[in-house]
Amino acid sequence: ALRKHKAGYVYNLPSNVNFNLYGVGYDDSKKDNINYFGSYPADNLPFELFGSFGLVWDGSEAYTCAGNTGEYLKYNNPHKTSLYLSSGLPVIVWTEAAIADFVVKNKVGITVNSLFDLEEAISQVTKEEYVIMCQNAKGIAEKLRNGYYFYKALDKGISQLEPKES
Repeated sequence: ALRKHKAGYVYNLPSNVNFNLYGVGYDDSKKDNINYFGSYPADNLPFELFGSFGLVWDGSEAYTCAGNTGEYLKYNNPHKTSLYLSSGLPVIVWTEAAIADFVVKNKVGITVNSLFDLEEAISQVTKEEYVIMCQNAKGIAEKLRNGYYFYKALDKGISQLEPKES
């Protein structure tokens, strides 16, 4: 949802980067750097995403992930990450997000401290690096669609439940 109380950062986005917004509840006036596409059924959304990166951000502020929903990014793996990666899009995530290490290690996106760092961070990505991010995102997409991470977590969970020999 893009309502101000849930996603306040959307109403304070920097003007030097273009954004494509998807979801319900966006009620701001037209801005030159924001394209609002409305909402789509969950099964259709991956085929409707346009852009170079998927933004995984939450909370009340654009300068950092603040408030309860922003702080929660330190502990969870947001659906948005899986949505973008399963669509083959590299991601931009908050540096302090729990998923940030995965993004960097797997070279499927970049991290930023603030949305006001986006222009500089994106400009530092070379064409070659971006192609690699896209290829890696497609590899992760295949794993996501085939349940690789689910089964990996399930196997680990089951092995922890098995009795240990004494």
